[in-house]
Amino acid sequence: MNVLDDIGIQGFNVAGKDFSYASDCASFFTPGIWMGLVTSLLMVLVLTYGLHMIMQLRTMDRFDDPKGPAISVPQTE
Repeated sequence: MNVLDDIGIQGFNVAGKDFSYASDCASFFTPGIWMGLVTSLLMVLVLTYGLHMIMQLRTMDRFDDPKGPAISVPQTE
């Protein structure tokens, strides 16, 4: 039975007996991080658009006068 202890293999950036940093092998932004960032950006854009639309709403400038005659809408033509 073969036992290998303290063995490391690296095919690039080897200077003498020292290995390079682990960040050379893996990027900082993994696919999961990118998907989270893109999804968050999309949700912020939808929220911003919705808030913009709500802020553009205007109230009516004319209301029914409660002391005057009621508005009647005939149902027949």
